[in-house]
Amino acid sequence: MTIRKHIATAALALAAAGTASAGSAYFDVVTGQAHEGVEIMVTVQQSDLAGYDYEFVIENNTQCGDAIITGFYFESGWASYFSSSPFDRNLNLGGPPNFVEGAVTPDIAGWTSSLVSYEVMDQGSMHDTMLMGVESGRTATVAYVAAGSGVSLEDLDNALASQGYGIGLRLQGYNDQDHAETAWALAGTGQPSGNYPCHLDQEGDLPDLNEEPEDSTPVPTPSAALMGLALLGLAAKRRRRDV
Repeated sequence: MTIRKHIATAALALAAAGTASAGSAYFDVVTGQAHEGVEIMVTVQQSDLAGYDYEFVIENNTQCGDAIITGFYFESGWASYFSSSPFDRNLNLGGPPNFVEGAVTPDIAGWTSSLVSYEVMDQGSMHDTMLMGVESGRTATVAYVAAGSGVSLEDLDNALASQGYGIGLRLQGYNDQDHAETAWALAGTGQPSGNYPCHLDQEGDLPDLNEEPEDSTPVPTPSAALMGLALLGLAAKRRRRDV
């Protein structure tokens, strides 16, 4: 699959919050059932966390379905910019640390190997592990210590979503039908979905955005038609009395 970067380039100046941001990319489902409602974005910027240089902010803005993030994956190419020591990176979920660090390879075509992975802790069959992930409306931040003083935001922006520098996600329950279903998403291939009808049709499927809308002109029911005839008759009777 050809990777099409969707970069929202920002000025490399300090923002209002005091953090310089380089660019951002949207995720797209690349393995599993496609779903236009998935809207997750990653932004690379200078870190405001003491002792760290740069960070990736992953925002789950999904409006439809249950796109719960249960895994984060950074491809091995990022090792050229970041320290490989586990003590030089930090995952902040804004809540309990329910993710386990490792080097798991996601089910994404063309993925080489992982510099690091974070996956939801296995709670066993008696627990709903998906509720431990990053749900819609929440944000995860992964901060890194740079491999050297020569690393810049421009370097990270150029690497984002390029070959060997993938950022992947594991999504569960993302189609609002089966919480056990898993999909995989890759940064740089997606587009923001915008407004999306957040409901399922009678068959339990998401509606087709390309389908022509049906004629919405109301059709009178038999009872409504009979009532209309009765009113017409009453009006005619009143006119005869007035003559």
